[in-house]
Amino acid sequence: MSAPTPNNGKGKKIVATGGWSRGTPKKHPPRTPATPVPTPRPQHPPSLLSKVKSAVDSYASRGITQDKRCDEDTKKIRLISCHGDEERGIAPCQFRIDSKTEKGRFYCAECGCGDRKATWLNAKQPEDYTKLDFPKVVCPLNMPGFTNYTSSAEETVERRMKYDFSRKEQIERQVDLTIKKTDASN
Repeated sequence: MSAPTPNNGKGKKIVATGGWSRGTPKKHPPRTPATPVPTPRPQHPPSLLSKVKSAVDSYASRGITQDKRCDEDTKKIRLISCHGDEERGIAPCQFRIDSKTEKGRFYCAECGCGDRKATWLNAKQPEDYTKLDFPKVVCPLNMPGFTNYTSSAEETVERRMKYDFSRKEQIERQVDLTIKKTDASN
C-alpha cells in the first residue's frame, strides 16, 4: 500500500515545486517553435596548406626575376584598407599592428603571415617591395583592393559575426572604388 499524499484538506496537494497544486493542470496549446537563429560554423584558422598556396600564388604573381607590382589604383585602395585615411575619417585596420622586427613597420596579425620583410604593409623607401605591392594578394577580411575582395553586402552571416565590417562599408562609401580584382589572368 502506498503512502497517502499529503494535502491540506481542500483538495490541494503538495507538488514537486514545494508549493500547493491548484487542482487539475490546465491544458495549454502547444507553442509554435521560434525560427532558430543560424548557428555559426566555427571559423577555423587557415590551414597550413591554404597559407602555403596563398603565399605561392602571391610570389608567382610577383615574378621570378623581376618585381612585378599591382597597378597604382589598386595599391592606393589597399593602403586605405590597411592603414586607413585620416582625411576621410577612416581608421587603420584593427589587425594592423606594429612590427617587433623593425620600428616603423606594420604587418597583419590576422592573416598569419608573420612579422618579416616580405609581409610588411608599408614601405620606407619608394623602391621597397611590400605585401601590398604583390599583383595577387589576399586579405582575411576580403577588403577592397585585394584579390579576394567581396563587397560588404555579399558577406555571410558567419563572417559578419566574426568581423566588424563597418570600416569596409565606410571605405566602399567614401572611396571612389574602381575595384580591379587582380586574378591569375593579369
